[in-house]
Amino acid sequence: LARATYDATRKSIMELHAWNFATRWGTLSAGILPTAALAKYARAYDLPGDCLRVLEVEDDSANDGDEWEVAEGQLMTNLGGDTIRLRYIFDNTVVGNWSPQFVDSLASRLEQDWAEHLVKESTLAERKATGYEQTLARARTTDSAQATARRIETTSWTRVR
Repeated sequence: LARATYDATRKSIMELHAWNFATRWGTLSAGILPTAALAKYARAYDLPGDCLRVLEVEDDSANDGDEWEVAEGQLMTNLGGDTIRLRYIFDNTVVGNWSPQFVDSLASRLEQDWAEHLVKESTLAERKATGYEQTLARARTTDSAQATARRIETTSWTRVR
C-alpha cells in the first residue's frame, strides 16, 4: 500500500501550496509549438522534468492579462523570445529540506489514506481527514508567513476602477 501510494500523495501535497522548500525559479528555452496551439500561442517552452506546477511566468514584455497555459509538458504563451523565466513548484525529494510541518501534513494524509485499508473501519478515515485538513492549514499558514507579501501591481484596469 505504501509503495503504491506514497509518491503520488507526496507530490499531491507538494503541488497544493507554493512551499518555500519546493519553489524555484528557472529559465526555459523555446521549444516546438504543437500545431494545435498555433491559433492561440506564438511560443512553447519545455518545462523542467521536476516541475509539478507553474506558479508565475516572468518576461520583460509581460502585460497584465497576457495568457499562458501548461499542456503536454510545455508552457505555451505569446510571451518571451528565445527564453523565459518562471517560478514553479519542483519535485523536491530531499526529505532533509522539507519543513517539519510539511512532513506532519504528509504523515497525516498518509494516515488518512491508509486508515480504512489497514484497520477496516470506515469512520476512522473520516476522522483522520479532519486532522489532515487542520494540519495542512497550519503548515500552509506558517510557510506563507516566511516571505514578504506579494505586491499587487497597479495597471490601467485597476486605475480605471
